[in-house]
Amino acid sequence: MNSAADIQLNDGHLRRMVDDTGIFQHASFSLPNPHEGYTTDDNARLMMMAALYYEETGKAEYLDMCYRALGFLQYAQKDGWFRNFMTYDRDFWEHEGSQDCYGRCIWCLGWLTSRPALPQSLRDAANALLEATADSADRLLFLRSCASASMGFALWDHEDTRE
Repeated sequence: MNSAADIQLNDGHLRRMVDDTGIFQHASFSLPNPHEGYTTDDNARLMMMAALYYEETGKAEYLDMCYRALGFLQYAQKDGWFRNFMTYDRDFWEHEGSQDCYGRCIWCLGWLTSRPALPQSLRDAANALLEATADSADRLLFLRSCASASMGFALWDHEDTRE
């Protein structure tokens, strides 16, 4: 059986799905579908996946994806919550995203802060975004959303280690 280190990632489809805004929500066959736009929770998952690939390979393109996805989350944050659905024109379709979107974002942000192999500036930006949104967690009512946010808060390394 192959170990994870022995498996070569075929990231062609991933690279097609990510543009200068973030990752597209859907594809038609293997083509990104700009008519469907983007979602914040997909970009949260992109952030986590790209960070893992960067840690594994050291390739700058994955770190760039991670920064891009984190920038997407930063843009999506409004009043302590995350808007989710964004058009190709970078306009959000709703004033406030779902509780599941919020929970996934908190999970991925908390996870990101806990990764010492990532640049401190990236972890600091994730930490700042968590600080700006953490107080909104008391609005969560659904178990899956609460569970996702709880994982993020448990992983959150929010000690200020900067000089």
